[in-house]
Amino acid sequence: MVFYNKLLLIFAVSCILLGSCKLDDPMLPVPNPNFNTGQLVLGITVVGKDINDDYLTHAWKVETTVEQYYDKNDIVVSGKSVPNKFSSISINDKTKKCTFNGLAPGLDPEGYYILSTSYNVLFIAISDNPFAIDIEGTTRISNLTARAMTWIVIASTPVIQNGQAVRKSYQIIFSR
Repeated sequence: MVFYNKLLLIFAVSCILLGSCKLDDPMLPVPNPNFNTGQLVLGITVVGKDINDDYLTHAWKVETTVEQYYDKNDIVVSGKSVPNKFSSISINDKTKKCTFNGLAPGLDPEGYYILSTSYNVLFIAISDNPFAIDIEGTTRISNLTARAMTWIVIASTPVIQNGQAVRKSYQIIFSR
């Protein structure tokens, strides 16, 4: 009887070991943020250094614009709704061209843009961005779906507000 118990124990252990040696799915490499050919970053096709996103190609209506201030930890410390600087933007991602509608007189309504990514964040650099706060400020696309888009334009230079160093920004919410 002891022999059969040992045999059963050996058989059970063998089954467990064999079961654990099954072929698992291969581990996929982590995407390289340095633009590998054919890579997807946030659902955006990256070929070489060209980034394309068909979601952008539409006429986008500006729903709201919020002036915000970020602290040194990128936390919003204050914000208020402000008038929209334009009513809509038409974007063509194939030509990388955009046209602003309802823009203040004297500003160029047409421009070109370049998409880039850094640390899984999508950026859009527009040749004539009406929200450009300073030369080194960036425009993040923090939300992009088939029906909605959000831009956050953040200044690189801090200002003092209520005794605290903060960076001015705009949050622009679009719909289509």
